[in-house]
Amino acid sequence: MELNLNRVDYAHVGTTTNCCLKVIHTTSVDGHLSTRRHSTIKLENNTEGGGGGGGEQLIIKRKGSNKRRNKLNENETDKLIIGDQNGVLLCMERKDGNTNILYKTPPGPPIRRLMMGGALGSIQDKAFIACGTEVRGYSRKGKQFLAFNSNLTESIQSLYIYGIDMLIASKNSFYHFHDCIEKSHFSCSDNILDILCLPITEGGWVGRGLTPVLACADKTIKVLDGSRIVYQVPLNEVPTVLHLFCNDGGYNKQKVLFGCKNGYIGLVDLGVDFWTMCQQFETKSFGTISTIHCYPMMGDENNTQPDVLIGKDDGLIELYSVDENNNLTFRQSYQCEESITGLQGGRVGNGIHPELIVTTYTGWVFGLTTEPVFAINSGLDERGNEAPEMEIKVQQMRLEIEQLEIKVKDERERFNNEMTRLNQIASEVPTNGNLIGNNTSLMAFTVNDRFELRKELACYNLSVELAIPIDYVLLQSDVKVDLLDVERNSAVISVTEPENESGNALLAVYRCQADITRMEMRIRSIEGQFGTLRLYIVPRLVPLTCKVCSYPIKPLALHERIHYFDEHRPMNTLTLTGSFSIAEAHSWLALCLAEVPERCPQAETVTFNFRSTFNGGTQLQANYSKGRVSYRSDNLSTIVILRDVISRIVSMGQIKVHIVCDINEESIKKCLELIWPKLEYQSRLVRQLELARGLKFLKNVFI
Repeated sequence: MELNLNRVDYAHVGTTTNCCLKVIHTTSVDGHLSTRRHSTIKLENNTEGGGGGGGEQLIIKRKGSNKRRNKLNENETDKLIIGDQNGVLLCMERKDGNTNILYKTPPGPPIRRLMMGGALGSIQDKAFIACGTEVRGYSRKGKQFLAFNSNLTESIQSLYIYGIDMLIASKNSFYHFHDCIEKSHFSCSDNILDILCLPITEGGWVGRGLTPVLACADKTIKVLDGSRIVYQVPLNEVPTVLHLFCNDGGYNKQKVLFGCKNGYIGLVDLGVDFWTMCQQFETKSFGTISTIHCYPMMGDENNTQPDVLIGKDDGLIELYSVDENNNLTFRQSYQCEESITGLQGGRVGNGIHPELIVTTYTGWVFGLTTEPVFAINSGLDERGNEAPEMEIKVQQMRLEIEQLEIKVKDERERFNNEMTRLNQIASEVPTNGNLIGNNTSLMAFTVNDRFELRKELACYNLSVELAIPIDYVLLQSDVKVDLLDVERNSAVISVTEPENESGNALLAVYRCQADITRMEMRIRSIEGQFGTLRLYIVPRLVPLTCKVCSYPIKPLALHERIHYFDEHRPMNTLTLTGSFSIAEAHSWLALCLAEVPERCPQAETVTFNFRSTFNGGTQLQANYSKGRVSYRSDNLSTIVILRDVISRIVSMGQIKVHIVCDINEESIKKCLELIWPKLEYQSRLVRQLELARGLKFLKNVFI
C-alpha cells in the first residue's frame, strides 16, 4: 500500500549537516500515549469523577472517555530539535497550524552532531550536541547542564549517547567516556564516518559490556571491546551511516542497519564472536545514504515492525517495509531537490497521522504527512470550502504578504545601489579597496561539494550545493577528462575549445536555471594522465562572487579499494628497493590511487588491494615496508603507469631507488579476456547506431 505524502513546511534554519535532527516522541511507536501522559489522563478523569473508584476504572466506565482520549491523542504532538551550522539549537512544536519555538540557544560554533539522551528506560528528551571539541547538554526546557571539553586536537565528527556513556569520534580517533571519565580509546588509520553502541539488556548479553560499533572509510564495520578490535565486517562500499534496527537492535538487540556510498543499504547481525550479513542490496539511486530511521508509517497498532526510512544526498527519500523475517522491501519514494541531512518519523503536525520529518542542507524543515489535504488546514471542510472566519484570515495574510514583498523589493534595490557605489569607489581608489571588505565579508557562502567514484558507471560524480541559488559554474582542468550526461541536470552546458598554449585541457560552463541550489556533473578521466580539476562556483549575488574548489585527478583514479585479491591470475610485478621510509612509500600510493588513507597504518608491512572499475575488473596489490615496495597486477598498463609516476616522484625528491619490472606475458591474454565483453558491447552499439542512421535516411527518402 502506497502512502499519500503531502509536504508541509515547518521552519527554515541555517545550513545543516547530517544527524542534526531529532524528534522527541510524546507517544510510543504504535501511537499510544506514553506512560507519563497516560497517568495524567487518569488523574484528570479521577478529579472530574468526584473521587469514586480508581482512575483506570473511570477510563473504562466513563461514558465518552474513548472520544476524549482520541482528542487528547490528536493534541499530543511530537517536538522537533534541530542544530545548524550557525551553532543554534532550536526546539519547536506545532500547535493549531503554527510553529512555536520552545527554546533557542544563542549562535556559536557549528553543530556537527545532535543526539538525544537521558536515563535508560525513560523518555530521551535531553539534547547533546557536538561543536568543535566540546559536547554540550541541554535539558528539555533548554537549560544547559553540561559543557564537556574532550581535549581532542581535532573537531568531533561523530557522537553517540547511551545513558551515562558518551562515545565520540574525531577523524581518526575514537573515545569512550563513562560519566565524563575516559574509559577506552581506539586509533584508526582510516576515517571514522559514524559510531554507535549496541544496547545492553539482561538475559541476551550476559558477560558482554558496552559494545562500540564503528563505520570506517576502509569499507569495514569494526566491532570493539574496549580498545581492541573483536572483528571487522568487510563491505563492498564505504559505510556512511549506522542505525540500530527497529531503533533498539531488533529482537536480539544486535542488529544494525548501515547505509553506504553509491546507495547500498544492508542489515548485519553483530554477534559476540562472529557476524552474519542478513541482507545487502542496492537502493533506487546511486546517491550516498546520509540518514536512516525506523518508524511505523502505516499507523497500524497491530504492525509490530516499523518501516525503514532512508534519506540521501541527492534528495531522494525511500521507504522500506519490514516483514516477519526482517527482510526489507521497497515501498515508495519521494524526490526532494536538496540534499537530505536529517530524516525522522513522528507525529508533529497531528497526533494521529504519522509523518516524515525532513531537514535539508539549505535549512528547510518540513514534514511529509499522511494527513489528508483537506484536514491540514483546519479552515477547510471535507469539500474544500473555506469557513467564513478563515476567509478573513486569508485576506489578512495575503495583504501582509504583499506588504512584505514590497519591502523586500525596496531593500534589494537599496542594497544593489549601495554595493554599486562601493564598487565604484574601490575601482577609483585601488589602495582603499578595503572599503568594501566589511561588506563583501557578509557575502561569504559555504559549499557542500562531493567528488566520489561511481564504480557502476566508472566515472566520478561531482555534486555542488549552496544555500543560495547558483548562477553558473566553470569547470577547468589541466588534464583531459570526459563530461558525461546526468539525467537530473537541468543546467545548460557550453564547452570552449582551450588554446594550445593556455595549459588547459577542458573549459566548460554550466548555466543554471532560476532557484537551482544543487547540481551534479559526471567526469571520467583517462588512466595514466593526472592533474587538477578546478571548479569555479558563482552564485546569484551582488556583487559578483566566486569560490574555487580543487580536486586531484590521480593516475589510477578509476580503481576502487577491495578486501580480497585473486592470487590465481598471472601477475606482472614492479619492485622498488632503496633507502626510503614506509611513510614515503605510503605517500607514493596515495598520489596514484584514491581511497588510500591519509595516515600510514601503524604496521611493519602494509597491503592494499584494488580493482579497476573501467577495464573489466583487473586487480592491483600494493605491498610495502621500509625500504621495499612491491606492486602486482594482471594489467601491464597499470604496472607501467605506476613505474612512470613513481620514477618521476623519486627523481624530484632525489631518492635513490632500484626499480625492477617483471612482465608475465600470460597476463596480457587474461587482461584481454576481461576487457573483451566491454569491447564487444561497444562494437554492437556502434553497429546499431549505423543501422539506425541508415533506417532514418530510408525513412526520409521514401516517406
